Amino acid sequence: MRVENKTAYDTATLKRILLRVADEELDREERKKLRVDVEYHPFGRHAGRAWVGSLKWTLVRGGHMRMLVPRNEPVDPVTFAGIAAHEMAHARGVDHRTMKGAERYDWNAGDRRARYSWADEFIVLRKMALNDPGEDRAKRLRHAEGKLKEARTRAKRAATLLKKWERRVARLS
Repeated sequence: MRVENKTAYDTATLKRILLRVADEELDREERKKLRVDVEYHPFGRHAGRAWVGSLKWTLVRGGHMRMLVPRNEPVDPVTFAGIAAHEMAHARGVDHRTMKGAERYDWNAGDRRARYSWADEFIVLRKMALNDPGEDRAKRLRHAEGKLKEARTRAKRAATLLKKWERRVARLS
């Protein structure tokens, strides 16, 4: 399974939750094909998207699903696990009609929090900033010095070009 995290949440924790759900939902070959993108939900909720049967369409959209998480609230690992199971079922080819009433996938049937209570042991934190402010400032300074050097070079070339054309105009008049 390949997880591409486009959020500020810790990728390792999200992937551990997804792998645990995949162990229950998918066989080994399906797990290898699956690609999961974790992105922010535009309205700050937990949600998911998966094409029904996408694990069977390896040439078209082979095993692709999206997990959407809130930007300004913490990720609830139990809800994340439940939605992941639901979306993995879609990827396997299960549609909503078939899921209706299934405790495993239907939000209205059974106790989802109890079913995925194992996910409560995971705490999804935001990634730590790896750059220290001094290093970032030094990088910006090097960039600014490089741009200043380029600007001086352009100014010298412009001055040379100006002198050239002034001499030519003086010669012709």
